[in-house]
Amino acid sequence: MLAILFSAPKVIGTVRLHSSCEDTVLSFGDKVNVNVSEVTPPSEPLMLMISAFDADEEEVAVVQGVQLTCEPQDVYIPALVSVSSVVIELDQPPNGNGSGFILCEVEIFGDCPIGKAGLLCKENCPRNCQRQCSVIKHNCQRCVKGFYGAQCETRVPLCGKFKYGDRCQKVCRQCLNGVCDIRGICEQGCRPGYSGSHCHAYCGNCARDGSCSAMTRKCTFGCLERYYGETCEKYCGNCKEAPNCSMRLEPCPQGCIAPFTGLYCNETCGGCAGKGGCHQFTQKCAEGCLSIFEGTRCNLQLSPSAVIEDVEMDDSFVYIAMVTLSVVILVLYTLLTNIQAIASVLNLGD
Repeated sequence: MLAILFSAPKVIGTVRLHSSCEDTVLSFGDKVNVNVSEVTPPSEPLMLMISAFDADEEEVAVVQGVQLTCEPQDVYIPALVSVSSVVIELDQPPNGNGSGFILCEVEIFGDCPIGKAGLLCKENCPRNCQRQCSVIKHNCQRCVKGFYGAQCETRVPLCGKFKYGDRCQKVCRQCLNGVCDIRGICEQGCRPGYSGSHCHAYCGNCARDGSCSAMTRKCTFGCLERYYGETCEKYCGNCKEAPNCSMRLEPCPQGCIAPFTGLYCNETCGGCAGKGGCHQFTQKCAEGCLSIFEGTRCNLQLSPSAVIEDVEMDDSFVYIAMVTLSVVILVLYTLLTNIQAIASVLNLGD
């Protein structure tokens, strides 16, 4: 294990390891080539770990599981940090046999001024970098508008309205005026009725033009009639005359539409007959109960035997009514026949 201590915390840009094979460079905040030489090439690969610690001896950056060979390989090290020490050690010696590797020299470089790169900070960052780039590979932390890529070398295509992507193959349908960047983020906001950075979320029951906040989804002009809540997701439309409940629930002074009841008309009536309506506060059914319910509020369900008995009584009433109707028809028919016979006799006498 090799430990390197600093007299004061430093922002590390690069750790360069000189081996007996080739120079080995490990850069905090970038992917770079790594070359390491072993004392004796082992039958199994050696694994390297580099850790960085702050003034409180807390580990703030680490890379491990790097296979040690003399061939270049890409390694990712965490972003630039302020550290007080760096430790280089074997991560997983093969079979615990204590194999090692040769380091002839270790160099540690700080970060370069904004816009500069290279081990001596004499090179310029790529022209399309926004402010800073990595010391070794010159990769940009961010690009100026209109470019992308590791070194901001690729120009963003000029897509038409409602199009984005590196080949303008994707669609941003809900962006205001059809303007979105290469990632599909709507730069001018959303069309009315949509929210979110990509305007994929539907606003809901918002009033006027249906617009809402792109981030919170709160309706810009309140809610549609009969809706309330921060995003107008709740319904309050069971009043006979809808109250102004655009952002909160309010009582229904004019009563409820059937079959709702209660001060806020957010409860339901029992088994009421007809239109199913009941009194707003007593819950007494306006047109009585359905055949399978009883009680003042028609909330008590009859037993099966009582329902059957009631049905049998209804059947008996229908039978009696049909017999009575038949008798009446027969009497009327007989009377009509007799009247016709009497009329015939009178005609013969004349």
